[in-house]
Amino acid sequence: MKLRSLSLLLFVIQTGISSLHLAAQSNTQSNIQNEYFDILFGNELKLDRMQRPMELVPRPDGGVVIHSSKGWGKDMAIDIVKSDFEQNSTLVYKIDQDAPRRSNKLLYFGKKFIWVNSLKEKKTDADNLFLREINSETGEFQGDEILINKTKDVTGGGIEVGGDWGLFSDLGSGAGGMYMTLVKTERYYCSVSPDSTKLAVYYRKRPVKKLNKLNKDVWGFVVVDDQFNVLWTREVEMPQTEFMMKFYEAEVNNDGTVFCLTQVYKDDIRKYKKGAKPNYNITILEIGQNDKKPKPKVISMEDVFLRAISMHITDNDQVLLTGTYVKNHKVSGASGVFYNLLDFNSRKAGESKFIEFDPELDASYESPKYIKQQQKSYKKNGEPHIPNLCFREVYFDPETEEITLLLEAYRMVTVISNNGRTVTYHFYYDDIYVLRIDTDKQEITRSYKIPKRQYGRNVMADLGVSSAMYGDKLFVFFIDNKKNLEIQPDMEPATHTAGAGGYLTGVLIDLDKASEPQRFLMFDSRKEKLHCDPTRFVYSNGDIYGITYEKAAGGGPYRPLRLSLKD
Repeated sequence: MKLRSLSLLLFVIQTGISSLHLAAQSNTQSNIQNEYFDILFGNELKLDRMQRPMELVPRPDGGVVIHSSKGWGKDMAIDIVKSDFEQNSTLVYKIDQDAPRRSNKLLYFGKKFIWVNSLKEKKTDADNLFLREINSETGEFQGDEILINKTKDVTGGGIEVGGDWGLFSDLGSGAGGMYMTLVKTERYYCSVSPDSTKLAVYYRKRPVKKLNKLNKDVWGFVVVDDQFNVLWTREVEMPQTEFMMKFYEAEVNNDGTVFCLTQVYKDDIRKYKKGAKPNYNITILEIGQNDKKPKPKVISMEDVFLRAISMHITDNDQVLLTGTYVKNHKVSGASGVFYNLLDFNSRKAGESKFIEFDPELDASYESPKYIKQQQKSYKKNGEPHIPNLCFREVYFDPETEEITLLLEAYRMVTVISNNGRTVTYHFYYDDIYVLRIDTDKQEITRSYKIPKRQYGRNVMADLGVSSAMYGDKLFVFFIDNKKNLEIQPDMEPATHTAGAGGYLTGVLIDLDKASEPQRFLMFDSRKEKLHCDPTRFVYSNGDIYGITYEKAAGGGPYRPLRLSLKD
């Protein structure tokens, strides 16, 4: 998830207003019904039958570069999608089969498309980290391959994430099983500064001691400028053991300073008794070019238990923390949001602000039985709470320092068979919450709940949500059940099942006028015989791009999709 900056951020619609309306017009030439966007499908992508599109990288002048690969970097394909959609060209580069590349990443950095990859030397067992520029018009490699780091014992993992995109702490048990905490297994992670002049690539070294109560992780950092000059490299031992510290993510600012988000325990207590206080702090480790050791900054979390947290570097070089919390660790879900703006340049400590949810936020689009249960829970636990929320987008205005959060109710439940041989993963992507925080008033000034129910069993295809901001208009996209086209506030949403076909649905929130959000139909995947994943939409020079596929499970053939906002 990437921080979005806004020059103008006005109103987010208040919870409890009247129902969403379908704003759709019929199109006699196709099944597409859309009032706000022109929809255009590109030509079929000419990919190897074993290839699938991995990611879409926006081009600054419009269009996207579609990155696909087969295997672990043995083949790489760069598909150039022109902004006018008149042609799609596919250029495939065969990489030496005896020396397959790892960490196959494509990103836009310093006004260039960069391929980040690594190659292990057989004789020395050293990992070589390379950068190489790719011409976004031709798809050809440009210039020589540049070695930016060489080290041994690089291993995957080390970054703890909960669920799909959000970061979780101290998860409780869920119905039918346990919430599952995932650990990313990538070898290299990348962070680009807000002004796109610095790139940080970081990695975890293989643990020296196998017990997490004894081992202190070592993380390596490589920071380069937009001319591919290596500014500094360092392998840093963490100040606490794996058991005492959770490493979440790292971000680089415009000066090339790296900030690491961690959670540090005070002692080895992990289970809380009634009335117990949290046993950890959030610590940001600052690592600069001349720092031999990381400089920690402890963030006071008062007496709350974290449920999710994310960190971003803002355009004005502040560190923005946002998260959700509960006061009673036995309460499932989230009771409120918090934020903290830290100015490291002025050494301003920053103060965390905690804002409790309004109980009415969770009352719409629910059954009377659910509302009654929640009210009973509020009374018992002394605080309102809504389901576990993941951060999907953070919009920040550096001038007014207003924050708009797009969150999604998400949980994953694992069920293990009696014989222990079968594990079933149940994915639940539910309601969307839009919150606007006025940092001057230190309160949520507007909040809105967009109802949806999405479910997948061992599959996450077409689940989730994405958004795009056009000036003062926020558009939210997701796949929905057709029964929800005219849902009312006193109705529960029908469930959309992953891969079963559904409606690509949009919701418009006019932030300037504070008018009713409008739900509109974009197209019916069954009638169009095309599926898509809205979570992979990208914004490029005013248009939104995605990938469509014919098979519900995500199989080809593939065609690019362009959404252009109508005048």
